[in-house]
Amino acid sequence: MPVLFLYFIYQIRDCIPFKLPFIDEDTTKMSTEAGINSKIEDGASVKEPLPTSRRIPAALAFVFALTVMFMVSPVLFSAEVDMSEELGVTSIKDRPVIRGSNSSSHVSASPEATSDVAAGKDSKMKNYQQEEESFSALADIDIKQLLQKANLAKDQMEEQLKREYGDDYADMIFHKHHEIINISNVSEERLKRKMQLKLLGIGGNEFSWMTAGHSAAAAHGNLYHQSYTQSIEDVARDIFASVGLEFKATNFAMGGMRSGPELCFCMEAVYGSDIDVLSWDFGMTDGRDSWKLSCWGSRASALPSRPILALIDGSAGRFSQLQPFELEGGMGTFQMDFARLSQLVTDAPVKSEEELTLAVKYLVCDKKIESTGPCNDFKFNTTEACGPGRLRGQTSWHPGWKVHMLVGRVVGYFLANTLISAVNNLNARHYTNLDSWEIISKTLYDEDISDSLKRANITLPNLKMKVDGMDSETFASLFLSRRNMCRISLRPARSRFEGILTGTGNVGNFRYGFDTGLKERDAKGAEPLEPNKPVPMVYEPTDGSACANATQIDFSDFFLVRGQDGPLSFVFPNSLELAYHGGEPIEEGFIMMCMVLCPWGKCPATDIFLDAIIPVDGNHTAGLEISVNGRSVVGTKTLDQRCHFLENEHGLQWDANENGQYDMKINVRKDGMHFRFTTFTVVHAKP
Repeated sequence: MPVLFLYFIYQIRDCIPFKLPFIDEDTTKMSTEAGINSKIEDGASVKEPLPTSRRIPAALAFVFALTVMFMVSPVLFSAEVDMSEELGVTSIKDRPVIRGSNSSSHVSASPEATSDVAAGKDSKMKNYQQEEESFSALADIDIKQLLQKANLAKDQMEEQLKREYGDDYADMIFHKHHEIINISNVSEERLKRKMQLKLLGIGGNEFSWMTAGHSAAAAHGNLYHQSYTQSIEDVARDIFASVGLEFKATNFAMGGMRSGPELCFCMEAVYGSDIDVLSWDFGMTDGRDSWKLSCWGSRASALPSRPILALIDGSAGRFSQLQPFELEGGMGTFQMDFARLSQLVTDAPVKSEEELTLAVKYLVCDKKIESTGPCNDFKFNTTEACGPGRLRGQTSWHPGWKVHMLVGRVVGYFLANTLISAVNNLNARHYTNLDSWEIISKTLYDEDISDSLKRANITLPNLKMKVDGMDSETFASLFLSRRNMCRISLRPARSRFEGILTGTGNVGNFRYGFDTGLKERDAKGAEPLEPNKPVPMVYEPTDGSACANATQIDFSDFFLVRGQDGPLSFVFPNSLELAYHGGEPIEEGFIMMCMVLCPWGKCPATDIFLDAIIPVDGNHTAGLEISVNGRSVVGTKTLDQRCHFLENEHGLQWDANENGQYDMKINVRKDGMHFRFTTFTVVHAKP
């Protein structure tokens, strides 16, 4: 099309009231730089230029011609728009724009990176959008000034830690954080690159940490603000703010939960897709089910932001499971080695109580942390919100506030020092190497895109597990390389707090504003629901006290179908869920459902489970009937005790309806019985 356009300009050159720079003086040929290689035949006459009296009408004609060409260009250049869709970008304007202090040119990913992303259609490319103002503001600030501010904030952090822990403990623990945080040079560079991209205005100015884990990570037995998540934010916030970044740490841990399969398959619905660091703290609940950590790493690598994976665990074996995602998949990983931290603390010289600060007093007794004598007696401190007395969750396996604070301070200290190193690197590249901000930004961005494309190289992990009717390699390929969509009732979850699950878009927080569903007592005692009514979502309310609000953050909400109800409808996805998961329906998929997690595995006698499924064929001897888009569920393939793949008469694959949805009908055939489930996930049937 550019060739035709230039040829058109050439044909009307005599009507143009000014000289075109790419046409030679004698007008007998056009420069090859304009994309035209052909010459005018020798001997062609050269016309005289237009007289002045005819130049104004000619100019109007020229402007009209340009206008027509511009109006039709979107259609003629539709192939470029299509390519942007292949890149996971909704429009041309969504492509990253890098602005420099001395240039207004647009810089996007290199042609090599762009072609690679287009070839790897299954990978979700990060859709960074640069805000011109933020980059221009950075360009006007001397990076050395940012470094000075960061170092000043670090000095203040060091003083804070000395006040909290005393000089000896502070030096012994925090100045040896490199012994506690295990991270390779490759992963450290990837973490710094994430920070540098944010400093350059690419991807916004918020740097986010997301805590995922079981009850200990959720700080059960403690106040919410005593969690190590909050401690991380408390110590790192000011240093990030000193260079113009907002550091935000969020705790979405859930008591009793394992990292898979429910949470790893529903990672985007629970934690979101724009995370910089995602932690894993499921050691107590996952136990020896190592495949669940592999599932976790695999699904995290599919998130658009490809977060750094932080293992809050002292096991070297578990950390080694994440190596394929670093070495082959372009991810960054690190480990907060609690075993090493415990060793440093317990090996510290014994001091009198008067010499110890509150953060370490009664932390170690008889070379043990928070387990004997006064260390156990003073393990928790919830009196400010809950008064005296022991609370639910204050157990031997849940750490107290001093351990939470220490873990958070160590991780926050590590992140703060990494940020300063990242700013130092930018300073060296700009002032020592004399690289422009455009070159630095483009290089970092291209490196990031290049790493994201390595996901296809990850070797399928040896899961060492069996799925009913499915070999380990097949199952590994399902969760590693195929996109999925999930609806999950559990809290905390981003899809719950943003009204995505319910389709209303009502945005709230941990306590207020979001769609809660029905109280459990009201839902179970309600009048029978008519056939095809939506399956209700149910929650168990707290007592509303200040103590409950200060300590409880995670809840096992669920979907409920009762025996007295007619067959109820469960349609997935709604329009917001579809948009949240990328906007493209899954036309053919595998369906996984997970039932309620009962405390200590003891479910009420009124519960009915997926193993009660029978075909809808008139034989109503069993208790539960389920169909999807009119096809009966005839059985299940067990993934674990709570989660199962649904099976039809032809196997595990299901087709969406004409709307790209899965319309499930659920009927409990026994009065007084309840079917409670938490998760409905569709995994793409095709790679």
